[in-house]
Amino acid sequence: MSGNYFDALGIQPYLGRFFHGSDEHGPNSAPYLVLTYAYWHSHFQDDRGVVGRVVQLNKHPFTILGVAPSEFQGTLLFYSPDFWAPMVNQEQVEGASILNARGSRGILMVLGHLKAGVTPAQAVADLNSVGSDLEKTYPKDDGKMTWVWLLWNDGPDIWV
Repeated sequence: MSGNYFDALGIQPYLGRFFHGSDEHGPNSAPYLVLTYAYWHSHFQDDRGVVGRVVQLNKHPFTILGVAPSEFQGTLLFYSPDFWAPMVNQEQVEGASILNARGSRGILMVLGHLKAGVTPAQAVADLNSVGSDLEKTYPKDDGKMTWVWLLWNDGPDIWV
């Protein structure tokens, strides 16, 4: 997740703290984990001393910063993770980093709040413009890219 994931969602940790953008300082610079409540309960038996503990993830040390509230399962529709780690540590978590690889293909989901006064139609137009610019600037890598914009209303906010 990006460093501002939890901030953008406006949720508070059950225990400890969440990671933030200020924790990131380049590739592999934020070896932190936030556990789901269920994972904390089942694997750490509700041990409140888990915050600050260093655990191994793919042979790399990661510090547990906090535990998410029990009602928060993440933002993915068909998958509930056991923990979240900052995206800048993708190489340590997944064994490779594709964040700066233009030709790589994968799914990247972006969430955000609409600015006051911006309609969903305006947001989609802006996103389409970004996609078009990327296709023109990088025709070899992004010329055949499929852009999908999903908008949903989550209470008073619209998520893009």
